[in-house]
Amino acid sequence: MKRAIFILLATIFTSAYAQQKSLHNSGRITLDSLITKAIDKSYSVANREMEVEKTEIERKTVRNVFFPKISVGGGYAFMKAKTDLDFTVPNIIPILPYDGRYSKTLNLDGANIWDAGADASWILFTGFKATYGMKALKHKALAQTEMVKVERSKVIKETVLFHDRLAVIRQAEKVLQASAERLAEETKIAERALKEGLITSFDLRKIKIATLKLKSKQIELRGKKDLVLIRLNQLTGIAKENLNVMKIDFNMWAGIDDNKTIENRPEVHALNESIIANKYKLKSTYSGYMPKVVALGTVRYTKISENRSDGIEATLNPVAIVGVGLRWTLFDGFHTHHKSSQAKLDLLKAQNDLDNAKELMNLNLSKTLVDYNVSLEQLELKHEVKEEAKHYLRISIKEYREGLIKISERLEAETELQQSELEYLRAIQNQRQMTLNLLEATGKLNIKHMPIN
Repeated sequence: MKRAIFILLATIFTSAYAQQKSLHNSGRITLDSLITKAIDKSYSVANREMEVEKTEIERKTVRNVFFPKISVGGGYAFMKAKTDLDFTVPNIIPILPYDGRYSKTLNLDGANIWDAGADASWILFTGFKATYGMKALKHKALAQTEMVKVERSKVIKETVLFHDRLAVIRQAEKVLQASAERLAEETKIAERALKEGLITSFDLRKIKIATLKLKSKQIELRGKKDLVLIRLNQLTGIAKENLNVMKIDFNMWAGIDDNKTIENRPEVHALNESIIANKYKLKSTYSGYMPKVVALGTVRYTKISENRSDGIEATLNPVAIVGVGLRWTLFDGFHTHHKSSQAKLDLLKAQNDLDNAKELMNLNLSKTLVDYNVSLEQLELKHEVKEEAKHYLRISIKEYREGLIKISERLEAETELQQSELEYLRAIQNQRQMTLNLLEATGKLNIKHMPIN
């Protein structure tokens, strides 16, 4: 019995310690770590990285063309046949009584044939097709690597978006809780005033209605919070319980440098690499006009024997053949010409894609700069509105208790403060989002350049 109690207490203690440790570690979760975990868990980023790996494997496959190919083989055959040999041998000595005719019947009654050999081939020159093909695939892989960065930027934006939503919800909960406490105080004062006949029941009901509306907002906020935690859990793999208690720094972002250009965007780098890849692809098509050189070698061994005791037995000693072959297609029915024409069009299309993308990116950068500056001005304005609303509420509370204003005006001031504080939080969120957009527009949306507090 004592042992069972000891095991139960130990289990409870261990569980409590593990939970406390988990909560302690959750306090160390930062936006930086959230982003890192989201990138590591992202399926889209992993798929992009696998595309790069596939291209690297394809490049190695092309390089393997220059490695020798060696194969061995062998075989066995059984043959049963009767062959008549009949031919004439010229009589070089006319004085001999010989007409030169020779006749012989060869009876292969159950002959066994063994054959074995090895073959080797080595491509010495492909007309630069493989060489330029490898270079084209190298730059294709570099372009895909840049697109991995684009995918990571998308993950960063989404992670920060939901992180900030959680921060706004937490701050909004504090705003509503403070308002609820003020209304609870007003309710107590109003109930005493009603008993003393200083106010009517109408005033008390107005306060209760405002309190109920506030509770409705709090319920709605909890639902939104659950959805945000679910999405953050999907993005990062961190338990919702830890996400719910993690420490969040939610302030405006500043300190963006003045080097605002699109040339550092990974999309631009990817398109440039694509153009280089298409240039090498075009050069590789010209290999159709060049000769191809291959080294060849073979070794074979053959043996024939009959099952009869008096049957024949013949062995062909190993035969070795080594040589070099050259093939030069002088006319291929315009196949190479058409291939090179297609490659030229692909190159022109890649250049057009780059020019078009740069125009759109420059337009987006101009718009993003405007939006970013507007967000800074709006943030400053919303802060002033919030401070004025606080001052207005303090005055309205004082004047209502002195009987100078109606309850509707007092509740209006309460609502105004709620609204101004929530708008200020949304202004911070919007400024942070505009900062992300500006970093993305200049190709700097990564952990290194983010102004994480």
